[in-house]
Amino acid sequence: MKGFVATPPAVVDLMVDRLFKGRTPSSENRLLDPGCGEGVFLQGVIRWCVQTGHSLPRMIGIELERGRAATARAALSRHPEVRIHMADFLQDTAEKYDFVIGNPPYVPITGLDENEKRVFRLQYETARGRFDLYLLFFEQAIKSLKPGGRLVFITPEKFLYVETARPLRRLLSGLQVEEIRLINEAAFDGLITYPTITTIVNRTVDGPAFFVLRNGRQIHCTLNAVGDSWMPHIRGARQQRKEDLTLGDICDRVSCGLATGADSVFVHRNDGLDAGLLPFAPHRAAGSQKERLQPG
Repeated sequence: MKGFVATPPAVVDLMVDRLFKGRTPSSENRLLDPGCGEGVFLQGVIRWCVQTGHSLPRMIGIELERGRAATARAALSRHPEVRIHMADFLQDTAEKYDFVIGNPPYVPITGLDENEKRVFRLQYETARGRFDLYLLFFEQAIKSLKPGGRLVFITPEKFLYVETARPLRRLLSGLQVEEIRLINEAAFDGLITYPTITTIVNRTVDGPAFFVLRNGRQIHCTLNAVGDSWMPHIRGARQQRKEDLTLGDICDRVSCGLATGADSVFVHRNDGLDAGLLPFAPHRAAGSQKERLQPG
């Protein structure tokens, strides 16, 4: 599966704790890890059950890449409760589960071929605009939950506010979003992903969502159902008009985007500029610029 990133053990354990908070598993329950990679979440569930003395649920891991599926099978071979299927989760809709946990692949639309984009747009409500594959995994995982089932995913935080994720926000707003936890941006060694752990229960909304922000702030928030960005609500700006908002209301930081390395596209000599752009050049003429900078 494209976009695979291994999840650190500490993050796995935190997510398994959220998965079973207030609802411990039994041998009759079914648990899914879609895009299971080498099986770290399934191993994390086993650790939790051993440490707490609870029965293992019946666990299914789905992995498309042959090598990682083989690694997961080998790592979990001593546990008959676990099965690893080499398959494409986005094409598998038959089974229903009590628990779903995982780290779906992060693949932007630029990483998909034209046929994949066409098929996904036909199959998924969340495949709109410049969608990312993890949005589709969210939608498919929700479809895979039994009524009352719980899902815990770690994904980039962008689904909280980007326009492309509007369909996903509409979908999630109809379910009980128990918690959204923005964790340390360096949680994945060597990667800056601004990760977010989302916990959802497949039932009608019966209370506000609980947010834990990176600065430690904790808030309860009622999410809008129309798909607008959730960040103004999260930042406590829901009573403000748009024209009254500041950057501090909607973000923690302002930073530069990706470096393109294409200086020739963006940097030009003043003497080659179109006349209409000259007023915006930083040094139109050395003498006149100096004169403007003189006091008085």
